[in-house]
Amino acid sequence: MAERKLSPGSALRLIVVPVGFLQTNCFIVQSGRQAMIIDPGDDIKDIENHLAGLKPEFILLTHSHYDHIGAAGELRKICSCPLYCSAGCSAAIQNPALNFSYISGRGDIALAAADRVLKDGEIFMFAGLEIEARATPGHTPDSMSFILDHAVFTGDLLFHESVGRTDFPGGNSTHLQNSIYYKIFSLPANTVIYPGHGTETSVAHEKNHNPFISQK
Repeated sequence: MAERKLSPGSALRLIVVPVGFLQTNCFIVQSGRQAMIIDPGDDIKDIENHLAGLKPEFILLTHSHYDHIGAAGELRKICSCPLYCSAGCSAAIQNPALNFSYISGRGDIALAAADRVLKDGEIFMFAGLEIEARATPGHTPDSMSFILDHAVFTGDLLFHESVGRTDFPGGNSTHLQNSIYYKIFSLPANTVIYPGHGTETSVAHEKNHNPFISQK
C-alpha cells in the first residue's frame, strides 16, 4: 500500500496493510526508521516486507479478536519489540476461547501476556509525540482506541458510516454507542479515524453521516 501522511500536516508516515481473509487493517506508523505496528492480524510476510529498513518500537492491539492479533506473536519475536494493550486484551490473547481463534479455521492463537498493560487515559510516547490510550468498550469489553497527532485508531468500534458488531460474547451496544459518543466524537472534528476494516474517515463525517449512531 502507498505510504501517506498520518494526518494533514503530520510529519509521521502511515502504511496500511490489509491482512487476512477478513482484510483487517494492519497499520505501520513511521518516523524516520522508527515504527510502531497496530493490529498485525495475519500475513506476517507481507507485514515484514513493509517493515524493511524500519525498527519497530512496539506493537499495539486495539482488541483481542483473532483477526487483529494473528501475526503479533511472530512479529514480537522477529522484531524483538514489546506488545501493548489493555488488561482485558492481554488476558484474552492468551486464550483461544476468548480471542475466538478456536472458530477461525486457521488454528488456535495463544500469545504471551502483554509486555505493557495500558489503562484508560494513559499517555505514552512515539517519536517524541504523545499517544493517548482510551478504553472504548462495546465491540469487545477490552477494546481500546489510540489517539496520535490528529488521528485515532479505533479498531472495530467505528467504521466509515458504520459501527462494530456487538453480537459476539462480551459485546454491548450501549457501551459501543457511549464509547463512540464520549470517547471519539469528543475529539476535534478534523481528527482522522482509522478503523480496523475499510477506509479511513473523520470525526466530522461520522457525526454527520453515520446512520448507526444513536446519540447525536
